[in-house]
Amino acid sequence: MATKRSPIYLSLIFCFMMTVDTQTSTTSTNQHICSSIESVTKNYDCPNSTAFSIVDEYNKDNSTWKLDFKVFQDASITNSVDLLQEIQRRYENSIPCPYTRQMNVSKCCSNWTGSNCDQVTTSNDTLSFDDDEPLPFATCVLWGLFHYRTFDNRQFEFIGSCNYKLSGTQSWQVNVRPIQCTNWQKCSKQLSMLFGSVNVTAEGSNVIVNGVTLDSTEGIILSGVTIERRGNYTYLTYSDGVRIKWNEATTIDLTVDISFKGRVSGLCGDYDQNSRNDLTLFDGTISPSAAVFGNQWRLDKSCPEVPSLGDVCSNDNIQQKAIDACQILLNTSDVFGECLHVVNGEQYYNACVIDYCMTTTTHPKQLEQAMCNSYTAFARDCTDNYIDINWRTASRCPKSCPNNMTYVECASNCPKTCQSLSQRISQSDACMSDCSANCICPTGTVLDLGQNQQCVEPDRCTCYYRGNYYQPGDNIDIDCNQW
Repeated sequence: MATKRSPIYLSLIFCFMMTVDTQTSTTSTNQHICSSIESVTKNYDCPNSTAFSIVDEYNKDNSTWKLDFKVFQDASITNSVDLLQEIQRRYENSIPCPYTRQMNVSKCCSNWTGSNCDQVTTSNDTLSFDDDEPLPFATCVLWGLFHYRTFDNRQFEFIGSCNYKLSGTQSWQVNVRPIQCTNWQKCSKQLSMLFGSVNVTAEGSNVIVNGVTLDSTEGIILSGVTIERRGNYTYLTYSDGVRIKWNEATTIDLTVDISFKGRVSGLCGDYDQNSRNDLTLFDGTISPSAAVFGNQWRLDKSCPEVPSLGDVCSNDNIQQKAIDACQILLNTSDVFGECLHVVNGEQYYNACVIDYCMTTTTHPKQLEQAMCNSYTAFARDCTDNYIDINWRTASRCPKSCPNNMTYVECASNCPKTCQSLSQRISQSDACMSDCSANCICPTGTVLDLGQNQQCVEPDRCTCYYRGNYYQPGDNIDIDCNQW
């Protein structure tokens, strides 16, 4: 089930006085007045996060006031824990929160203006109704063996195994090479990246920067490039507005700021907010298939082209089993249902069906791994939208944890440890605001790196000094003084 707090008590929202200026007038019979559904915003009191449910807020009708989650996403608040902390901080300090709703707004029709909409406009004054402002960034996602989703949200499957341009401009470029990605147990994806003078190669946690191999937990800051290790992910940030996040498996997120809109090219598309032209070829035509589009981005033309994936679900019996296994991603009454109000489950469902059919045919013993990957990809997207779903069970993709720890879908990438308790830099300053699926210690305990990764109460923590761990009560000689 999704992580919930007690139901929201925000009935007072409906009694608020709008901060948006409105005018009341008699109904006009002027045929040049048109109606349009538009989003309006206001700032008002934040709710108490202890009596607030993110899911309930998402489920509110669009015609009623509800929190504008997009504003928090713009501020790089990326997970539910940080979101609730930010809401509570504003609540306790009387800082307003952003709200939005959709309203029927009357305006002059196109080509008309004036107080009574009876004056013809010039071509430069034509009024148009725009959609909501987009997020100031876009993310291209790779997951599974061969699933791609462009900056403009176009999904396609491409089974290439060459080195391809994923995205880039004149100042930076990110390439990807799928390795043995016809087999779930062997598949990996190698990234080769160039940011100015910084050359980075990465495959899982193995990262090489300008020819120097980093330790599996080591980060680096060099010429505008920052690499950090948090939880199961490695993060790379480039000062020009590029962010890359990848894990040990097959997932890669490439995010670029809106300043790159229309300036990038590669498998991730051109980021012009038009998904229909994402598979454009060099000659300006739209590719008839993802394979033709993908093949053109080979960096080594001697590497062979690959064919289209084809119909992997031609067997009716296998197809029906795939539908049954993947239907959970579309069922509003099942465990993922609460997230379907926010995330497009159709994309993950289609990918899941393809994975089921293909894996059943080629590597049937890896079918469970394929299905778990599909569910995990969907759940990760839910987490990115502040909805944490505990979807794993003893019979569905179970995860075990050592030392009495518990597996959760949104664990802090900077968990409290005995060693971090003594750090003067707060976690909010030292850690990236993000979470990932991982094992956590029970409430009231912290991870002690000096006791074989055991969860202990803080007063039982070991101390670390000059390469050695010391038990509580141990004496240490420092400069002829005993401590």
